[in-house]
Amino acid sequence: MGGIKKKDVKKYSKSIYKKGTEVGKKAVKTKLTIVAVILLIVTIGIISFVGIVSFSLFFPIDPVLVQPASPDYDGNIELHWNKVQTGGGIDADVYLIHREYNDEYGGILYYYKTVSTNMYIDTNLPTGTFRYNIIAKISTDWGGSFLSDRSNTITVVVSTAVPPPVKPDKPILGDISPLISYTGIIDLSWNTISTATYYRVYRIKDGGYNQHIATVSTGTTYRETLTLNGIYEYSISAWNFVGGSKSSDRKSVEVLVEFINTPILESIIPNPSTDGYITLKWSYVEGATNYLIYADIDGAGYNKVKIGAISPWATYRTQDGVHSFYIEAEGLSYIAESNVQSVIVAIPVPEPPDETTLSTISPTIDTDGTVELSWTSVLDAISYKLYRNRDSGNYVVVDSTITTTSYTDYDLS
Repeated sequence: MGGIKKKDVKKYSKSIYKKGTEVGKKAVKTKLTIVAVILLIVTIGIISFVGIVSFSLFFPIDPVLVQPASPDYDGNIELHWNKVQTGGGIDADVYLIHREYNDEYGGILYYYKTVSTNMYIDTNLPTGTFRYNIIAKISTDWGGSFLSDRSNTITVVVSTAVPPPVKPDKPILGDISPLISYTGIIDLSWNTISTATYYRVYRIKDGGYNQHIATVSTGTTYRETLTLNGIYEYSISAWNFVGGSKSSDRKSVEVLVEFINTPILESIIPNPSTDGYITLKWSYVEGATNYLIYADIDGAGYNKVKIGAISPWATYRTQDGVHSFYIEAEGLSYIAESNVQSVIVAIPVPEPPDETTLSTISPTIDTDGTVELSWTSVLDAISYKLYRNRDSGNYVVVDSTITTTSYTDYDLS
């Protein structure tokens, strides 16, 4: 590790001071003038001052290692220390990590690692005792370098024993968004703690007492809907069979809910509906800016079928079954749901018309390519469909919109 060290500069400064003092004593003994003695003392002071200034401007401060947890059970030791600078604000270029290792046989291994950041993870370590200290290094423009003194020494024992169970770490609760809730819906989320089996949710309203409001055993989210306006603060703690962690930092949200009355949906008449036409009527809600209609058939689930509805609202349903409806009245910041009303839709299936009878075609042998057809009338028939085949082939539709009981087929050849 080449470079100028602090202790060398200190030693050199002491040497100058000692020699200067000896010279001063000799000067007095040889009866030098008082002026010469004073000049000598001033010179020594200047040299010492320059040394001190140089020491603070160019030499890095001493690094301080943070003690990791010991014993370590995974063979990975994470080292952290302060970011080192000189008194002049120059950052250290690199850090020299010194490691001593006592193995099971009592031997000591030395190891140096050079890193450019103020952290390092020593991985895949065997069992034994490890000691670490570091030196900060600052390079100069002329190719030299300045070195700090060694940091404090920390000791970590790496063990293969099963680590004892511990309480979970403190979770981190995310910011609540939006900071002002006009709906009263509050969504919380936090980071996963690997050793936690469940989480507890706490809430404070308007500076009151801290209340445990929920236990979450699946996932790391929680939602609740509040109906009282105020300032709410939330925190989370992680738990396992050993105990609970410290509570997370609190996050706050303001609830400003505008309340509106609940709409009342009237009974649906007629019930059952035999034509599929359904009319919904509901009460007017003061402050409502919009009405939404939700519909369900035979319990399959509600779907939004209309936005911006106005009472009364009519719909046509072709599917038989139990049709259920409810209304949502929307305010600027609040939604109120109506009661549910149901109606049975049962549209009768019309009976098929009676058969018609086609009159005998005459003459049976046609010579002009025109055939006159007629048939009997059928009660309630709307139209008739005429089919024709040729030489015992397949029947094809000649006309499907005949509204009379006769038809002339032309150009047959």
